[in-house]
Formats: sequence, structure tokens, C-alpha cells
Amino acid sequence: VSIASFMAMSGVKAATLDCRPDVPMEEKLIENADKVLVLEMQPNVLLRRRKNRVEELRSKSAPMLFDANYCDLARIQGEADYLNGLLKKHPDWMGPVDCTHRALGDIVSIILRILRERSLPKST
Repeated sequence: VSIASFMAMSGVKAATLDCRPDVPMEEKLIENADKVLVLEMQPNVLLRRRKNRVEELRSKSAPMLFDANYCDLARIQGEADYLNGLLKKHPDWMGPVDCTHRALGDIVSIILRILRERSLPKST
């Protein structure tokens, strides 16, 4: 189950995309800047989650589809730095929302609140 699936259950169309320095950025992110919401996680926690994911796949003898440095803390920190740079270049993007110690349902609730707040008319 993904955040996009939870959002769909709430009646919101959503997609999740990775933003990494080694992957070209989707043009749709720039074209639809007012619809982009950034999620982030503390690098050490993301590292632990990635290691758990790799171990789970190994235990199931599933094929490894990750880069060799997928579980490298320096790479993860580089990804976080890249994302922070993108946020500075694109001030229309919403967030970031820190997902470090939050359950999926809590993250979706935060996202829905941000979307509601953004759609409210601005007072003058």
C-alpha cells in the first residue's frame, strides 16, 4: 500500500515519484509546480528502512532491483541534499512533510490538511 493508494481512497488523484540526482526530473513536476508536495525522511531512518527492505527481498529469494549503493548513507544524504536544493529552486512546491516517524495514515492526514489549507481563499 502506498501513499498514492491512500490518497485515492480519500478521493485525491496522486502519484509518487523519486527525486534523485541520478534520475532526470519529470517535466510534469515543473509544469504542475502548484500540485507538488515533497515528503522527506531522516537519512539514518531511511537507511534502516532500505536495509530492512533488502533483507526482506533476500529472505524471499526475490531479485535485487536496487543499485549497489542503495543502502549507502552518503548516497541517501546526497539524495536529501538534492531534494533540499530542488525545494529552494521551486518555492511553489508544498512541504516538505517529515515522514520519519509517522504511519502512512498520519502522513495522508497531513497531506489532506495541507491541500485543504492551500485551497482556502486568501484573506486580504
